[in-house]
Amino acid sequence: MAICAITINSVRLLLRSKAPIWLLLLLVVAVPVSSYYIFTGDGTLTGVLRMMITFNHYVVGVIMLLLTLYLSATVLNSELSEEQITLTAAKPVARWKILLGKWLAVAIITGFLTGASATTGYYAVIKRTDLAQVINIRKESPDTLNYTPANFIEDAKNEIQIANYEVLTAMTPHRPILPPMEDELEKIYTELQASGQPKDKLPTKAQIRMILNRQRSKKSFTIPFNAGREFVFTNLPQTDGGLKVRYTLNGSRRPEELGWLTANWYFYPDRTKAPYGHVTNSRSGTTKSFNIPGSIIGADGNLNVAIYNVNGPTNTSPAAVLEIPMYTGINIMVPDSGFAMNCFKGALLSWLRLLMVAAIGVGASAFLSGSVTSFLLFSIIMIGMLNSFIYDTVAPKASLYKVEDDSNVVSKFAAQTILQALPDFTTTSAVPPLTTATAISWRYLLMIFTYDVLLRGGIIFIIGVFALNKREIGIPRIYR
Repeated sequence: MAICAITINSVRLLLRSKAPIWLLLLLVVAVPVSSYYIFTGDGTLTGVLRMMITFNHYVVGVIMLLLTLYLSATVLNSELSEEQITLTAAKPVARWKILLGKWLAVAIITGFLTGASATTGYYAVIKRTDLAQVINIRKESPDTLNYTPANFIEDAKNEIQIANYEVLTAMTPHRPILPPMEDELEKIYTELQASGQPKDKLPTKAQIRMILNRQRSKKSFTIPFNAGREFVFTNLPQTDGGLKVRYTLNGSRRPEELGWLTANWYFYPDRTKAPYGHVTNSRSGTTKSFNIPGSIIGADGNLNVAIYNVNGPTNTSPAAVLEIPMYTGINIMVPDSGFAMNCFKGALLSWLRLLMVAAIGVGASAFLSGSVTSFLLFSIIMIGMLNSFIYDTVAPKASLYKVEDDSNVVSKFAAQTILQALPDFTTTSAVPPLTTATAISWRYLLMIFTYDVLLRGGIIFIIGVFALNKREIGIPRIYR
């Protein structure tokens, strides 16, 4: 009961500042409504929906982070500075309950605003898929000047069907199983020996093993030119319709040169059947997808996928090496749920980020001033937004053509450890899964809650509890 009373009083105190009310109007009305009217995308409904979702989440996310910074830095410091907390501390209430009540107050306000904004944004996206709205999008496209009304209606229906599959249907990614290290080492070494390259320029087995260890730690696979790699998928569902293969290929002819990459794909349930072939041509680092028939999946739910690197040498450059991210490089997407549930999970994911910031802010305000707490939270937010960029700069990808210098391995390891200990708002953003129709799993939400809220936020919160227990609280100024 004491925690509930403290939470209710803290919510009233925060609402008295009027800031959450004005932000509620901005979030619920201005952001989703403006995205509904101003975006036309690339002339397709899928492009419009993706731009709306991206705009809503990024703008709302930044505003909510700043609001959480303000609320968590002032909810306790305002009472400590005026010494009004004496009225609460004088009662037989444990001080950890005071701190927990303050955190819950910030959590309730930010949760309500996040939910209201997500609901408005969801209905704005769904409203945009109305047939009349899609026809208007097609009419604004420059390549439809000679269309008839029947053409507009037919194209609009096709656009809605594509958007439902590409954005509004949440899909679960199935990832390939990881092969044993020694098997992979022997296969790569054999393929390099048979590639026709000069023997003195090929890496040794010890170098390949070192590179494979680095690539596994950095979570990527490598395919040299004129070689292939097999991936095995298990427990795929049987389906009469099609499945989506989503892939990301990285590659270079020189370490500084990126470009278009061609790959030959072969799908087969077992070696007794003819494979289903497909050819892709995509720019390095981009995420693309294509459809495959569901009938090629074996009766046991297994599917073998072979990728061959056909990017040979040119007059000015050597052959390209394909690098495939371990978890996001090749995924077979299976329909899981609708857009409404995925949007709800996306709102929860955004809220968990705010809960972490609130826990750090409320905990730090027990032993830091309001301005210092605000600066600390702002620094954490900026690091969280730039964490992936800094990490990629500190830890560049390994390549079969270049063995990295180990002279700075200790400093690199220390920098990577520090960056991994800090929050990363890029990898935990709800925008990529919502715009690519990737289902957000409950397991992933639980993992984010554990690492961000309980560990990162909980450590500072516990320090704040100890600091508040040691702090002497005097008589309020109004009674002096």
